[in-house]
Amino acid sequence: MTMPRRRRDDLARRLVETNHNARIRCWVFQCPEPPGNASGRGLGRFCRKHLEHYRRHGDPLKESYNATKANPYRRAAATWLRRNAQDRFVQAALKRIEGLMIGAGQAIAPRNLRGVAAKDKARSVWARLRNREVAAKDILAAILGVAMCHAADTQRGRVEYLRVQIAKVLSRMAGGEVKRWPTHHTDPTLPKETVLRWFPASEGLVLRDLGKAAELAAEFIIHERMEALLVTADQQRIRKASRTIRSLANSAKPRSNP
Repeated sequence: MTMPRRRRDDLARRLVETNHNARIRCWVFQCPEPPGNASGRGLGRFCRKHLEHYRRHGDPLKESYNATKANPYRRAAATWLRRNAQDRFVQAALKRIEGLMIGAGQAIAPRNLRGVAAKDKARSVWARLRNREVAAKDILAAILGVAMCHAADTQRGRVEYLRVQIAKVLSRMAGGEVKRWPTHHTDPTLPKETVLRWFPASEGLVLRDLGKAAELAAEFIIHERMEALLVTADQQRIRKASRTIRSLANSAKPRSNP
């Protein structure tokens, strides 16, 4: 029996057997459900609910950053990059990102990603970003924006959570695939075209591989320039608050009759 066959059979056996030496409850505090390795429904230390949350978000409890929270940091990162385009760390990060896109090879269509290895799926994201002609500076701004959001988070997750959040943003930037075909029929109530959409699932090992490569591309900026990035974000936040206050003050002034 070959090694891949033995590994596959061993995994299939462990997925259905019950480990009596495992923990009785899920590792998440106050979760009463049994973990997968104690219930015979998986291998993980978390219950099914928290395991799926961990696969999608990088943390069994913490939710992903939404656009309302992350976009201000992305705009601040883009502003800082424009002001510091000649910084050696910025130049190095842009070269790394360009290298990742150039070396990604041919993109795999999202409809053909089922069954593909996680590393190839991550590589395909870089290829789709290249095919969509996304600028390296925009990708770097997205990476730094998520890193800034993570650094400013008072309840930040682990490094894995940061990498997953970066990968989710890049996956959205890479987009999916949409196919349209006109339909020919005489019934006016039926749609005039057939639309099929494929968008890769944002979960699993592919997010870890993609996020790790992106974080390593910008690691010098993240570790050496984070303070300056956060200062830029605070300045933009203060200016926005000042404009809002002035606007409210002007709207509250009584209008003089002519």
